[in-house]
Amino acid sequence: RRLKKPTFLLINKADNTGALEENLPEFYALGIEPVIPVSGIHNIGMTTMLDAVIKQLPAATVTAEAEKPHYKVAIIGRPNAGKSSLMNLLIQHERSIVSSIAGTTREAISEMAYCCNDLIQITDTAGVRRSRKVDEDLELLMVKNSLQAVKDANIVLIMMDASEGKIAD
Repeated sequence: RRLKKPTFLLINKADNTGALEENLPEFYALGIEPVIPVSGIHNIGMTTMLDAVIKQLPAATVTAEAEKPHYKVAIIGRPNAGKSSLMNLLIQHERSIVSSIAGTTREAISEMAYCCNDLIQITDTAGVRRSRKVDEDLELLMVKNSLQAVKDANIVLIMMDASEGKIAD
């Protein structure tokens, strides 16, 4: 938000409606809107999320290079929030490794996809934890890489796991 970029709060694992409804006020308390419940595996909320992203896209400009994306979208969140699952769903193939083991994604992975005739670069980032919880040099580099992807992005999607029952650790 400090970079004044459009930001969306995605609450993943929204298929667990009990946990979602119970914790929804906490997510709104973050002050990030819109809050969009999604489920990457069950394809819940994807249309709402894509509609919200499309509304934020400025009018497309013609670029000299066909490979250059019109927009850059970064997906960021804590480890195992579902960022890689969302990335794979959006690009419609298995580009990111999805695992229950935290830290599987070690650096930002980008892929191009078309949305409404615009070429979009979607970046799956490594999980980010609070700096006081980071104690390894490798994880510090992973966090820096993720934050650089956010700085480079036009749009940032924040993924949160609704089943965790808490916002921050």
